[in-house]
Amino acid sequence: MRRRWFIAGLGCVILAYPRFAMAQQPVRSVGVLLGNPALPQLAAQPFWRTFLEGLHEHDWDEGRDIALQPRAAEGNQERYQQLAAELVELGPAV
Repeated sequence: MRRRWFIAGLGCVILAYPRFAMAQQPVRSVGVLLGNPALPQLAAQPFWRTFLEGLHEHDWDEGRDIALQPRAAEGNQERYQQLAAELVELGPAV
């Protein structure tokens, strides 16, 4: 009896494995280096809304397909190099 349950359970795992393996898609990281807007005010910016709408038009959703990594220098020229290095360290796809 135990052997039958074991074989049946093993068969179910083998049949279900490809479905689970295909369901997991990698989340790609997108680094964004910004000049003026502060990060809390970013959602109100028209270019940011347009960027997100463009992603949605191509069936890309934040959190499901991509992880956005925005960094804002907030007008401080000295911070650009530091933030760019930080983004490179994260290893974004774009």
